[in-house]
Amino acid sequence: MAARKTRRISAAHIDDGAADRYVAALAQHQQLWATSAQLGFPSGSASKALVKHLLAERRILHVGKSKRADAYTLLGSEAAEERLLALASRVVADWSNSDKLVLLPLSAGAKSYVPIPVRVREHIVPALQQSVRRQDAFAVRVKGSNFVALAANLKGLVSAQGPIEQHPAHSKETGSASFDREAVVRAYEQLTLQRRSPNIIVAELQRESGADLYALQRWLLAECSARRAVPLLGEPARATAEQLTAALVVEGRPHLYVRLVQEQHS
Repeated sequence: MAARKTRRISAAHIDDGAADRYVAALAQHQQLWATSAQLGFPSGSASKALVKHLLAERRILHVGKSKRADAYTLLGSEAAEERLLALASRVVADWSNSDKLVLLPLSAGAKSYVPIPVRVREHIVPALQQSVRRQDAFAVRVKGSNFVALAANLKGLVSAQGPIEQHPAHSKETGSASFDREAVVRAYEQLTLQRRSPNIIVAELQRESGADLYALQRWLLAECSARRAVPLLGEPARATAEQLTAALVVEGRPHLYVRLVQEQHS
């Protein structure tokens, strides 16, 4: 009996129509991977045999468990490792859509990655490192642990309201009581004396002046556009989370430092 059952669900007896329907359902699925049940194929020997056949034919790839069930993704002509890295990169790209600063641990064992199927999770760190090499992200160290901050998140912190078109003296944001230009200039002068350098970290300038961070960033970017200030890159890989949050994002890259020209604080 067992031998006859094996013959009935062998590859030779797989319904080509069922295999095509499975692949089509996986292609149309909104998520990057799916379980057989999510695709409308209930658990059972027939579904298991179908999946086994598709795996052997390299039409699908097993990515690990998702909600305690085996999950699969489409596999084309690329190698399995390439596909898994591509999936991890897609996951990282989805995180970049956040309008908040997201610090992503450089550890595949991080709790925040647990919901991701294990074979994709194992490629999250390589995907993050790849983003750092492309300068789409920046490595940071916080309390002895290594993280990655996505450049798109940093850009959103500063430019969510669009480009600056009017001088800050006439801007509602910087003209409010929460922003005092003179206080910022005084704080800048004090810091240049303390640091013995005209290049000041924006986070320190904000802390020293007590200015609203968003208003300060808007004003400094406007001053840079008017050539009354110069943004300086610094070393984002060694920056703290506070410094990255306060950075001026210019051309998609965080600039940790700013220098006010002489006319600004004469």
